[in-house]
Amino acid sequence: MSEASDYELQTLRNEVSVRQEKVAQLELEFFDTRADLTVFEREMEDRLGLLKRQIKRLEDKLESAKRQAARRAQWGDRVDSPDIPEDVVDQFRKTWRRHESDASPPILEKKIDEATKEELKTLYRSLAKRFHPDLAIDPEEKAWREERMAEVNAAYAEMDRIALEALVGKSDWSPKPSVRSRDEEVAELRAEIRRLDKLIDDLERKLRELINSDTVKLMLEVSSARRAGWDLLGKMENDLLAQISALQHELSIYS
Repeated sequence: MSEASDYELQTLRNEVSVRQEKVAQLELEFFDTRADLTVFEREMEDRLGLLKRQIKRLEDKLESAKRQAARRAQWGDRVDSPDIPEDVVDQFRKTWRRHESDASPPILEKKIDEATKEELKTLYRSLAKRFHPDLAIDPEEKAWREERMAEVNAAYAEMDRIALEALVGKSDWSPKPSVRSRDEEVAELRAEIRRLDKLIDDLERKLRELINSDTVKLMLEVSSARRAGWDLLGKMENDLLAQISALQHELSIYS
């Protein structure tokens, strides 16, 4: 029987191809969602991060002030005497807590316009579909794809158009010629179909978990609010400012 007329072989190849396309589409959805989430988290940090850290500092100060007030009620004017034991919470923090200035500074996102972001996203999608390692069967090809995909991810994370366009010019994997019998190829194709089916199930689960995460839900709410003409992050910002004001007022009582 000629290869062209081998219906079973062609059917199996088509089934593999359909599943490979499904994997690529799911991967692209997952990449896009994660990329959008990264941008949103950075925006959240830019607009709300400083306020949240300020609230944490005020809460710590308020907690310390309350403990100090309780110690004064217990020890009176002797509270600052050397023979009075130091507060155990303060001891712990002095010993174990890193100072906030030791923390790594937040990563700043490049300021680029929306049209450029869409162009870079399109480049990323195309490259991910070409180079993603999950679409490889051969271990050597998978390792090669992992290297290419790491370059794609690094360039996309930096929003580096030049690097992404350079990767477009990279050649695709060239498999070594191999001689297989029909039965061997049929067995390999069936095994690949099972592998891809499992991979599709895993990707669908990962995508559902990501989409159903609290941060993605908030991202979608913020996006929907923007389309409706109001700033949900602005409201959250105002709520945090109100919380800061309330904490500062409460702290002033102990001053």
